Amino acid sequence: MKSIHTIISRVHAILNGKRNESPATNQTENLWKKCISRMAGVFALLMVFLGGVWGQATTIFSQNFEAANWNTAAGLSPAWTSVGSGNNQWQMNTYTSGWDYTTSGAYTSTGANNTSKSARFHTYGALSSSTGDLITPSINLSTYSNQPKSLIFWMINENGTDKVDVYLSTDGGSTYGTTLGTYNTYASWTPISIYLGTTASSSIKIKFIATSDYGITDIGIDEVSIVNAQVFLSSSSWTPPSNVCSSTVECWGGGGAGGSARSKNNYIEMAGGGAGGAYAKKNVSVTSGSSYTVTVGASVNGTTSATHLTVVNGDPSWFGSVSNVYAPGGVGGESLYLTTNGSYFSNGGSGSSLGAIGSTTYAGGSGSTGSSTTTYFSGGGGGSASASGAGNTATSPTSTGALAITGGGKGGNGATIAGNVGNSGSAPGGGGGGGYSNSTTQKTGGAGAAGLVLISWNNTVSSTPSITGTYCAGETTVSGTG
Repeated sequence: MKSIHTIISRVHAILNGKRNESPATNQTENLWKKCISRMAGVFALLMVFLGGVWGQATTIFSQNFEAANWNTAAGLSPAWTSVGSGNNQWQMNTYTSGWDYTTSGAYTSTGANNTSKSARFHTYGALSSSTGDLITPSINLSTYSNQPKSLIFWMINENGTDKVDVYLSTDGGSTYGTTLGTYNTYASWTPISIYLGTTASSSIKIKFIATSDYGITDIGIDEVSIVNAQVFLSSSSWTPPSNVCSSTVECWGGGGAGGSARSKNNYIEMAGGGAGGAYAKKNVSVTSGSSYTVTVGASVNGTTSATHLTVVNGDPSWFGSVSNVYAPGGVGGESLYLTTNGSYFSNGGSGSSLGAIGSTTYAGGSGSTGSSTTTYFSGGGGGSASASGAGNTATSPTSTGALAITGGGKGGNGATIAGNVGNSGSAPGGGGGGGYSNSTTQKTGGAGAAGLVLISWNNTVSSTPSITGTYCAGETTVSGTG
């Protein structure tokens, strides 16, 4: 029997007028032509199985804990569960009822990505080695059969030996598997990604178990979501599962750092904000079992260089190679390192998609300049691009970082008080805010946020697709295996 791919190739040649001059072959091709119109529907169906379905990562579930009317997990919508009482109960970060030492243990940034609320475990008051569970509502993944899923959440735990273990249930919480990961100390809000595989359960739950060290600072969880993609927050490699021959790759470049500032003789110097990272998306053919490089642009810090007008650009993100799918990082804000008297401000990084490679590309937003008019401040960072479009620009002159578009990262705020450093951009790819100095002490620009890579696919390929049947009565039978 001819293979399916051989048959398709032959049909393609006939439809494009590529004939063999042999009379016997031409007679066969005439027979094929008579069959093609009757087989069109069959071949169309076959190509669906061979090619899969292109798609873009979708947020299946999310909870940012910003609702105004919740104090405990049961007050969220839909309701979560907290197993534990008193100091061992997870609660909204500012709700301390039932806890001991209510004025102690709070982390310094109340929510991830400059938000005001998060879920908090009071390890300051909970006895050492005691635990508290925070459990999601039931989540239905059946609509996303044969697709990858990843859990993303943000965590802060500024010091100590306390920890969070994460578990998955695929039967509505009746049983849980082995731990998906153990997470300990994070000095600032940090994104964490866990690959959940292609489970299509109609009732999964995620459980976060905090274990106390009776320490100094509490544990925070925020921005919990599940997406139908494999998520890469740092550089790694990816091997397509069996029968996956195509995927959609989305890349976000890292944000540019804000400019640093250093004065001479106590003049004021206000540096510009960094630009947000660009975005690129492309459908790519892959080979099951082969390994592909995934490079994620890392976070970059503001410069400590003694060179005037230095910039620190964001790192790019790409898939496979730099010529396949590629999202450049944002341009850094200009730094000020003055050796002469005078007050100055510098330019923010310019948002661009120059060099991006993909079927869809968007530019990150520009950072703003600092100001040396009647109100003094350094420039805000630009927002990153995303599938929604180009990133927002921090309109000059302003210290406020650009707001995030859907799927993008916010720009960091510039400093508004002399002697302060710039604020970091938010992931993915937000530009950092500029530093503000009135002394010979250099004040660094805010860090440009790390980039991101998402890989999604729909594994609908049968391992042995076949068509068998008589399509031109009395003339021919077409059959084959994939």
